[in-house]
Amino acid sequence: MAARNGGSLLILFVTYDPDRNIPCQLASSVQAPALAGLPEWSGRILIDANNPIEAPLFKPVDLHGRVSSELVADLVPGARVVKAFNHLRAEVLAADPRSGGGRRVLFYSGNDGAAKAEVAALIERIGFVGIDLGSLAVGGKLAQFPGGPLPNQDLIKIA
Repeated sequence: MAARNGGSLLILFVTYDPDRNIPCQLASSVQAPALAGLPEWSGRILIDANNPIEAPLFKPVDLHGRVSSELVADLVPGARVVKAFNHLRAEVLAADPRSGGGRRVLFYSGNDGAAKAEVAALIERIGFVGIDLGSLAVGGKLAQFPGGPLPNQDLIKIA
């Protein structure tokens, strides 16, 4: 909704449904419905919180060796895409980020340093500790479910 109102940051949460969303849309070079009707990106930040799992089958989507956020970036020319909020289950994200004498860790990655700094500040503001995993190609692969080693790793940074 922030993007529709001219905001500078949007978080994208969609399911990978081959009939309506990203995988088939990418194959046919048609923009995904979840992104339709939004104003030009013009340097705004898109946080990609998705994982390439086909619903409701919970089966991995074949992205031909690419990271899902790289494919999302292809759909939003001019946007600064940051992968974040995707490696923990929703109920863990919704819980208090303070746990076990520290704060829960959230990973993020992207190709634009300034965009990553803004996302890191957001992560900090809501009480988590952010860890920069590098570029979308590298960090996205580490945190992407399935395939990466970091999904569902509920890590706490002890202060």
